[in-house]
Amino acid sequence: MHPDFGSIIWDMLFEPMTSDNLQLIIDDCYQIVAADGRVQIRDIKLTEYDNGLQLQIDLYYQPLDIVEVFSIEFDRRSVENTLL
Repeated sequence: MHPDFGSIIWDMLFEPMTSDNLQLIIDDCYQIVAADGRVQIRDIKLTEYDNGLQLQIDLYYQPLDIVEVFSIEFDRRSVENTLL
């Protein structure tokens, strides 16, 4: 129900992965996670690979007092396949 809420990562997949663009993605992750007061980011690792990006976020869940790793891949091929 919030069309302007979401990540910029899919839009950035075909951009050159300069240090500025990587920082934009990391800043976007911080902004999205900050929208939920129950979690905090402990660390973010953003890795470029042949066909996309891998994002690994260490999240601290305050109510449970635990840290978990959230990992996701954003693959250019999945975007290309939807455009065919």
